[in-house]
Amino acid sequence: MKKKIVMLGTSFATMGGISAVVKVYREAGLLARHDIRYLETHRDGGRWQKLRYFLHAWWQFWVLLLTFRISLIHVHHASHASFWRKLCFILPAYVFRVPVVIHLHGGGFAKFYGEENGPRVQALIRYVYDRAACIIVLSKTWLQWVNSISSNPQVRAVYNPVQLPAPVPFAHRESATILFLGKIGEAKGCYDLLQAASRLQQAFPALKICMAGDGDHARARQLAQQLGLGDRLELPGWIDGAQKQALLQRASVFALRGARSSDRSVACAARCCCA
Repeated sequence: MKKKIVMLGTSFATMGGISAVVKVYREAGLLARHDIRYLETHRDGGRWQKLRYFLHAWWQFWVLLLTFRISLIHVHHASHASFWRKLCFILPAYVFRVPVVIHLHGGGFAKFYGEENGPRVQALIRYVYDRAACIIVLSKTWLQWVNSISSNPQVRAVYNPVQLPAPVPFAHRESATILFLGKIGEAKGCYDLLQAASRLQQAFPALKICMAGDGDHARARQLAQQLGLGDRLELPGWIDGAQKQALLQRASVFALRGARSSDRSVACAARCCCA
């Protein structure tokens, strides 16, 4: 039988960064084009629902593995339970000499490695990384970090893909909307964005800020009230598909925090785009 690439990750219906990335792969035709078998190892829900999803994916994986139908596995993982779940697939693949591509997501993995676990778990993580066929990270900063703990020479930074909406005519700059998509919180620069937007209120009386995603909505609303942005902030929650495309279509500015951005750089970017 023809061997397949097997990709392991969370359900397409799950909220989070890994789900967003693999959905772009699917929508762009990558999975179909390369005949990739996607196994959902996790989904949102209760403990037993999560366990059922994991066991179903694990059983499918073992069937493919024992019948020698896997040419390579591509593993999307983050910290905590995500790492331990994927370890149940990675280690058998190493035993069967199946190449493993590790795709590291989640900004907390360095803390998970260095602060939340001791020498034994750290050695296990290094063992997993050292033997991977390739390690994919999301930025050059993460590439440097992985190189600091692993001897694997095959580490590559591949930025998350984005499906761009169809272009639309840009008009009515005086009613600009700044859009953020992702987990609402300090790590993503959401509070910096609100601080920056507060500086633009006089220049743009109709300015709106839309932050779509899960996270700490209460703190975002509280800060917006303190900055006089209470009636300007929209928090629609986690959105997907057509809803996301509609928000992108009507946004004047899309804000995405880089690894070293600050409220000043966000303010400058917003001012340049809105002016």
